[in-house]
Amino acid sequence: QIKKCFHNRPCALHRCHASAANHFCQTQSICQAMHVRSYRPGDEIALWQVFHDAVHQLAANHYSHEQLDAWAPQRPDWTQWRQRIQALQPFVAVCDNDQAMAYADLQANGYIDHFFVAPQYGRQ
Repeated sequence: QIKKCFHNRPCALHRCHASAANHFCQTQSICQAMHVRSYRPGDEIALWQVFHDAVHQLAANHYSHEQLDAWAPQRPDWTQWRQRIQALQPFVAVCDNDQAMAYADLQANGYIDHFFVAPQYGRQ
């Protein structure tokens, strides 16, 4: 859950983050029962949301707006995204309601390409 801040500084109470281009407050969602499962066809849109939100919210203080948009554009190429996720075959962390909280892949050679957490579930 994201809401606009009415101050211009980071604060621990609201877990606020600020940069020149972005300023938002984030409240944390609590998941009572998380489990990790394998990727399933149909997860692509939920995983895009995790990816996009992690890049644009959690990384906002470290990159320019242009860099964030290049990394995670507002409008993805859905065919390319689906192919990428299907190739990665990530593990998906889901809450008790099967909502994707995070995802990560681990390739046979030990390489990790994606490891992203939805901002509202960070630090859990």
